[in-house]
Amino acid sequence: TTWSPLGAGLGTGFTIATSLDVHDDHTGFGPELVVGGYFSTAGGQPVNRIARWNGTTWREPTGGVAHATEFPRVFDLEPFDRGDGRGPALFVGGLFQSAGGVGSNNIAVWESCNGDASTFCYGDGTSAACPCGNASAPGSRAGCLNSLGSGGTLRVSGHASLTHDT
Repeated sequence: TTWSPLGAGLGTGFTIATSLDVHDDHTGFGPELVVGGYFSTAGGQPVNRIARWNGTTWREPTGGVAHATEFPRVFDLEPFDRGDGRGPALFVGGLFQSAGGVGSNNIAVWESCNGDASTFCYGDGTSAACPCGNASAPGSRAGCLNSLGSGGTLRVSGHASLTHDT
């Protein structure tokens, strides 16, 4: 019902926000609003054309974007999950020659901090032993056997995203 500022905003003078999206890079801050455009400060802090708002403070994804001869800017931000177990990455497009100090011509990806998904214990004796000596058949990936002689399995499908929620 009312408008509110986001901290000290994105600076003064010629400042343009061209793209907004929500992204969680799994660094412990949770989902944040990511803003791209043409601006050099967010919340009074220096940033390079991209900033993240966590509901209280602004911060920059490491290094932002830069261009040696033009005025760099971000035109679009899009999260995308490549299905590699690392969660969604944030793809950034605009006019820039580097992102975070890494050479990239007008498009770059901000990777999630999650590593690749890995299995550490199936309960079938292939990695760690079941604590009660009740391993399921090797290779079954069925978990430690319960009192009925069967092991549980966990399967997942779908996208871990509110925008893909069904």
